[in-house]
Amino acid sequence: MKVSLQRMMIGCGYGAVAYLVIIALNIQPTHPTMRNVVSVLIMSALIGLLTDLFELDRLSYLVALGLHLLGTFGLTISTIWFNHWHTASFWGLFLGCYLILWGIVRFYQFLEVTKIN
Repeated sequence: MKVSLQRMMIGCGYGAVAYLVIIALNIQPTHPTMRNVVSVLIMSALIGLLTDLFELDRLSYLVALGLHLLGTFGLTISTIWFNHWHTASFWGLFLGCYLILWGIVRFYQFLEVTKIN
């Protein structure tokens, strides 16, 4: 439970930073509201919780990554629908953000392993 809560908090951090970058780049089609912020934080926490998939021994890394990608996609679509956001460049934005954040997480994991060794 404690580990899952930590992952949710880390997910909130990644989501908050990504959302601030989206706002700074004027990608969000409307002005941010409390509803937008709370929904993005909830979505980010749930995406963080999805990282528990990578701890399941019965799933290969690629299967866990695929399930995480699909779960993240579903949560993102739900958040877009909930907030009434419509963006023509969704696919590029989604895949770009996912790949960048995945790269950051993998780099952080590499640094942790290096530090332990």
